[in-house]
Amino acid sequence: IILRNPRGDIVDAVCWSNHDGVYSRGEDKDMDSIVRNGQWVGMEEQGCIDSNPVSEKWVVTRDADYVDTNSAADWIITKTATPGAVFSDSVSQSGETLRKLTGGN
Repeated sequence: IILRNPRGDIVDAVCWSNHDGVYSRGEDKDMDSIVRNGQWVGMEEQGCIDSNPVSEKWVVTRDADYVDTNSAADWIITKTATPGAVFSDSVSQSGETLRKLTGGN
C-alpha cells in the first residue's frame, strides 16, 4: 500500500509478501518507488510483513507505539480494525501471539 498526499507525493507505505523470495507482478516497481522516496528500507522481499499466517479477515495496522522506521517493524497484524483510533493490542511479528490467535504451530 502506498499512501500519497494530495500533490501525489508518497508519504507512507507498507509491503507484505509470502517470503518466497519473489515479488508479485508489478510489486518490484512499487518497492523501487517507495525505497527511492525514503518510505521503506531495503528492496528485499523478506523485509516485508510475512503474509503467510494472515487470514483474509485480518488487518495490518500501525503499532500503537508508532515509531516510523519505514520497515515491517512499524506494523502489526490484528483481527480488529480501529480506523482513526490507536490499536493497543499488538500482535508480535515474531509470530508467538499470531500462532496463538490462528491456532497454528
